[in-house]
Amino acid sequence: MAIGSVILAAITVAIDRALGSEDFRMAGIFAPNSIEGTRAILSIITGSMISIAGVTFSLTMVAVTNAAAQYGPRLIGNFMRDKANQFTLGVFTSTFIYSLLILRVAHTGDESVPGEAIPEFVPNISVLVAMLMTLLSVGVLIYFVHHIPETLNVGNITARIGRRLRDRLRELVGAENEIRPRLEDGGCDFDVKQALRVTASDEGYVQTLNFPYLVKIASERDLLIDLQFQPGDFVVYGDILVDVWKSDGTHISEKKEEELAENIRDAYAMGKARTVHQNALYLADELVEVLARALSPGVNDPYTAINCIHWYQSCLNVMLSAPDPVADRFDDQNKRRIIANPLTFEILLGVFAGKSRAYVASDKIAASAMLSMLGKLHARATMESRKKVLETEISNLVRATYDALPNEVDREAIAALATKIAAALQNDVSLEKARQEQDWLGGSA
Repeated sequence: MAIGSVILAAITVAIDRALGSEDFRMAGIFAPNSIEGTRAILSIITGSMISIAGVTFSLTMVAVTNAAAQYGPRLIGNFMRDKANQFTLGVFTSTFIYSLLILRVAHTGDESVPGEAIPEFVPNISVLVAMLMTLLSVGVLIYFVHHIPETLNVGNITARIGRRLRDRLRELVGAENEIRPRLEDGGCDFDVKQALRVTASDEGYVQTLNFPYLVKIASERDLLIDLQFQPGDFVVYGDILVDVWKSDGTHISEKKEEELAENIRDAYAMGKARTVHQNALYLADELVEVLARALSPGVNDPYTAINCIHWYQSCLNVMLSAPDPVADRFDDQNKRRIIANPLTFEILLGVFAGKSRAYVASDKIAASAMLSMLGKLHARATMESRKKVLETEISNLVRATYDALPNEVDREAIAALATKIAAALQNDVSLEKARQEQDWLGGSA
């Protein structure tokens, strides 16, 4: 937007030079400005815009700092990526730059030097555009004042994270390259002693992995690559990144080992922190972090935790009835070239329910909501493997509440709710009756 304001300034100044003040007067839109009035207007706009931009930056930093303290430092990126914040700062900055450039070209005439007289130049069209941009900036400021409190609303924060994760899971479930069957044993049965073991020459979190590039290398050289580290994993110098074989399981020629290893390392981008790119579990961990902070003794906000649990349900529901996505990559001839670990329903449930169990179990309200969520998922599940995993998690949560809840009455209430859920799931008649009640499968509890 800043570059666009420079281009816009050049265009409007060119139009002003081509038309002149008389043509502007004949258009009948606005009366032409004097040079003194023009410079005064542009000076006011320039000064006010940079002041408002400074205030806007300050408000944004306060919002980011507050969010980092309350909801976790890993949520800062969500505020920095917010399109409304970016647009607001862009409007103020571009208006300032535009007005400053127009102020520079507006000048009085100088006829003191014979033969080198400088005519007065009043950029009327440019001033009109600057005023319109100022009016736009005022509207954006009003919107921004409304938007900042909305971004700090914890319900909006969890909804934004939950929707991004849900959409990402839908992509994984529906991706064309991830619906083909894996090898029967879930990995590779080649002898690891025959593999080229490519070690890491750097360390940090794997932020990006160039899968098309790896598939191209493997296809051109007829290789099979077994990934040991994927986006989101932490790599220490010397760790084995991948194992590589010829497609028939034989060892690669020693003459090509070093070159191939270097090419494979180029596909990895390391960084100091995890990112959401290619790493859906990062978003899942963000929801867990919000829930954990909400149930901490210093905050004690179970209803924020319930909000997170509801978005857990939305995300888990995407994978509930679908086969686990396959992360392996194939070439144009549909030949497997890369073996990677998939994100399964069991792993996702382990991140959600497993990591948050200790926090949820210590609060009766949150524990009841988690049991209800697991019961609803079980009621909709059609695959026996999914039902078994959910039953295990329900049992684990009930046991955890017995250890964490100090009140015997609360422990008995959780046990009674779990028993009621189990009974309702035994047949469709009980399930339909339970759906009409308020305490777990339906209603307004």
